[in-house]
Amino acid sequence: MSLDSNAQQIDIKGEILRHFTSFFKPHSSGVNVFAQTISAAENTYVFPPFSLVGPLLRFLRESELCFTIVVPKLYPLPFWWPILISRSHARLQLGSKRDLGILLFPSRNASFVTRPLPWDLFAFRVASGKYTFFSLSPSVRTTQNLETGRPMSTMCLSQR
Repeated sequence: MSLDSNAQQIDIKGEILRHFTSFFKPHSSGVNVFAQTISAAENTYVFPPFSLVGPLLRFLRESELCFTIVVPKLYPLPFWWPILISRSHARLQLGSKRDLGILLFPSRNASFVTRPLPWDLFAFRVASGKYTFFSLSPSVRTTQNLETGRPMSTMCLSQR
């Protein structure tokens, strides 16, 4: 993420999820995610600038983390697309090309506007070899991955 405004709030106190920016921001946890140590206990979520998807995938894989990444389906397909397809255990399409209201884009007057998506947008859940998966209880609403039939509400836990 590059802006504090992109960070999601997690509770009624308004605590912001840990996030890293390209330069210092008041609420960021640091600068340059590649220079950070990310705990395996964290549920890592990334929505990187598209030019950094490849290097970020390598960094997260080498860090042996489970993570969720949000990326567009660009054409021609970038080199990292088949890597994500093969390494992910769940995929969810968040929006289709020309959908409105999926993302907010910055505008010239410092506010945000909705625009049609220029591409299909996906979230992938990727695991490292150090972690196992379990599904949440059946009482939790889950979305199924249409390709594998596995629930999307799969979580990653460290082996003991």
